[in-house]
Amino acid sequence: MSLLTCTLYVVGAIFALPPVTSLFADGIGRRKTIIVAGILFAIAMAMQASAASVSYPASKALLWSGRAFLGIPVAFSVTTSPMFLSEIAPKESRGFFGGLFQFTLLIFLVVAAGIGMGINSAFPLSENAYQYAVWWMVPVGLLCSAAMYCSNETPQFLMLKGKYDEAETVLFHLREGSDEKSIRKEFNLMKEEIDAEIALGEVTYKDLFSGFPLRIILITSLMQALQQMSGMNILNNYAPKLYEGVIDNPAMYGFLGNIVQLIGTIPSALIVDRVGRRPLLMGGTVALGLAWVVIAILNDTIIQQPEECLRAFSCPESITDCDTDAIFTSASMGIESVCSMFEQGSSNYTSCSASSNFQFIPADTFNLDCLYTGDGAPTAMDPTANVAPIVSYVILAMTFIIDFVFGFTLGPIVWSYNAEIAPTKFRAQILGLAAASNLFWTGFVTYVPPILIGAIGYDTFWIFAGCMVIACAFFYWIVETKGLPLEVVTEKWEKKLNCEYTNLHHTENGGSFDTDSEEEQEDAMA
Repeated sequence: MSLLTCTLYVVGAIFALPPVTSLFADGIGRRKTIIVAGILFAIAMAMQASAASVSYPASKALLWSGRAFLGIPVAFSVTTSPMFLSEIAPKESRGFFGGLFQFTLLIFLVVAAGIGMGINSAFPLSENAYQYAVWWMVPVGLLCSAAMYCSNETPQFLMLKGKYDEAETVLFHLREGSDEKSIRKEFNLMKEEIDAEIALGEVTYKDLFSGFPLRIILITSLMQALQQMSGMNILNNYAPKLYEGVIDNPAMYGFLGNIVQLIGTIPSALIVDRVGRRPLLMGGTVALGLAWVVIAILNDTIIQQPEECLRAFSCPESITDCDTDAIFTSASMGIESVCSMFEQGSSNYTSCSASSNFQFIPADTFNLDCLYTGDGAPTAMDPTANVAPIVSYVILAMTFIIDFVFGFTLGPIVWSYNAEIAPTKFRAQILGLAAASNLFWTGFVTYVPPILIGAIGYDTFWIFAGCMVIACAFFYWIVETKGLPLEVVTEKWEKKLNCEYTNLHHTENGGSFDTDSEEEQEDAMA
C-alpha cells in the first residue's frame, strides 16, 4: 500500500518541476492548467475504478497506472491552485482565500473517507467494491474543470503576457464594489512591479537557481518540508493502524480525525488576516510538538512493545478454527495457543505442535497490535494486547489535537504563504519546486516512519517533536505578509535576505513605500 501511495508522490514531484510548470502554469496560464488538471484527475480516477472490472494481472497494471497518472493532476493542482488564489485575492483577505485550498481539499477527503467506510461496511468481503469509492470522483474532476472554464485568468499572468488591457478589466471585475481609486492604485502598483521584472529578461535556469529566486526556493521548499515533518500525514494515511491495539473501531476514529482537521481550517481562514501568518505558524508548531511529546513519553514510561508481533498465516490441517486475527509475541507462543484445543501432553497436541505447516507473519508494518500497558500483554490463552483506557483516551486526544492544530495552522497557511512570497516572474517555477518538495516529503513520511514505528514504536514521534522545534524558530524568522500587497512582500524579503531582486522601490504620488513600517505603507496606499 505504501509503495502504491508513494508512486503518486514520485510522479507528482516530477511533474511539479520547472520544465513542466514553465509549459503549463507559466505557459498556458493558471486557469487553463487547473482545467487540464480536473480532466486528467477524472481520467486517472476512471482508470483506477475500471480496474475492478478487469481480470488479473491486467487489473493490477491498470490500478497502478491510474495511481501513477493521478500524480500529474495532483502536481498541477498543488502548484497552481494556491498561486491562482493568491493572485486574484485582495491583500486584506488573501489569507482567507488561500485557506480555501486546504478547506476544499479536506472536504473531499472527509467525503471520500465516509464513502469508503460505508462501502466497507456494506461489502465487507468484496474485492472489487472499492470502485464505488472511486467512480464518484470522476464527475468531481470534470466539475472543477467546468467551474474554472467559467472563471477569469489572473491579472498578474495576463500582464506577464503583455495583455495589460485585459488584466485591467479582470482586476476591476474581481474588485467590483471596491473604491475605484484604490483599484487603480493596485493596478498601477502591480504593473510597475511586473514591468520591472520583465525588464530583467527571459526566465532562465541560471536566474532561477541564483540570487534572490534561489533563496526564495530554499525558503518555500523548507516550509513544505517542515509542514510534512509535523507528522500529519501519518494520521491521514495510517490513523486506523495507529489506533489499533489502543481503541475499538479505529477506522471510525480515523474518520473523525479528518473531520476535526476540516473544522480547524474554518477559524484559521477567519482570523489569519487579522492575527497574521507568523503567530499562527509558531503557535501551531508549539502545540504540535507538545502533542507528539506526550505520545512519545507514554511510549517511554507506560506503553510496552515486545520485540515481535506475529499472526498465524497458516495452521495444520487438523486445526479447523485457526484464528488469523490473534496476535503473538513469538512463534512458540502462537503454536502453544493454536494447539491449546488439544490436551497438553496428548498425542494430538504433540502432533500439532510439531507440525511443519505453521507459518507466522508480522502482524502489520507498524508492529503496534502487540502494544500493551501493565499486565495487558498477550498470552497463549488470551492473545489480545490491552492498553489501559486512560492511556487510550490520552493518545486519542493528542491525535485529535494534532488534527485540529494542523488544519488551523500549518495545513492551510504554508500553501498560501509560499504563494505570497514568490516573485511574479518566477512564481510558477518556485511554487512548482515547493510542491515537489511537499510531495517528496509526503512520500518520505508515508514510507519511512512506519518502518521506524515497527522498530522503535512511538519513540518515532520524538523526531516529529524535534522538527517542530526547528519549525518554530524558522517561522519566527520569516517575514509577515498580513495585509501587504504581493509586490511589497517581495521588497520585504529583499531586505530580510539582503539580496536585491529588482532596483524598483514602489513610488506613488512622489513618495516611496517604506517597507520597514506596515502602518506607513498602508498610509501610502490609502
